[in-house]
Amino acid sequence: MMLAAEGIGLGRMGGVQSAYDSTNWYTDRMTTEQGPLFDRREYSRVTSQAYQITPPTADQTVLKTLPAYHAYLASGEYSKYTPYDFTSDIKKFGLYIGSKAIKDIQTVDILHWLGELKKTMTAKTVSRKVSAIGNYFLWLEKEKVLEHNPAKNIRAPRVTSPLPDILFDSKCRRLLDSASNDPRTYLLLLLLLETGLKKAELLDLKITHFDLSNKYRPELWVKHMGRQSRKDRKLKLPSDIIPVFEGYVA
Repeated sequence: MMLAAEGIGLGRMGGVQSAYDSTNWYTDRMTTEQGPLFDRREYSRVTSQAYQITPPTADQTVLKTLPAYHAYLASGEYSKYTPYDFTSDIKKFGLYIGSKAIKDIQTVDILHWLGELKKTMTAKTVSRKVSAIGNYFLWLEKEKVLEHNPAKNIRAPRVTSPLPDILFDSKCRRLLDSASNDPRTYLLLLLLLETGLKKAELLDLKITHFDLSNKYRPELWVKHMGRQSRKDRKLKLPSDIIPVFEGYVA
């Protein structure tokens, strides 16, 4: 499904001859370091608090180790959402386990907690909790806090991914029509519909990730950091996206 944007000329792209030139065409016009193509619109959340980070010990409770665990995740090559998500999961486990010291936590304690979660949560959600618990206790093991990992043999429940819902052309057109007065939203939707990018990938895009050197065969480089770089890839874009992109960055 391709939808053209009317009334925006392509003349100034005509002189671009290569991917290198395409990049320079945009970066030469920038006076500051380039940020993401799409600004992240912030929404109100719980105000972050300052915590003193102390190394974990076997006598501490789970909750006491959370600042150090979050710092460990944030300094590693994890996705930007992992530190918050995993720390949030472990906090829930810490509230469940209460004042019990880490050294006294047994496999059965973790299984009881997971059993309670299964009563109200989907298998996919529980699976992520298992991943968080496994990562947490593996961290404690690597830090020499624990000699025995109580989560070592706990496996996540089998998850069957549901079939995706299909958006037919009529629905895609209605979505784009609803965003036609907002260049940012329109380009966001068009990229999502044409490429299937994940939210984090979409919001991390920079202008230099677009190669518009061939106006008939534009391409997009999806870039990642650290160990996520294995997901780097190049995607073909419809030529219709050039005037939409040009109108947004103008």
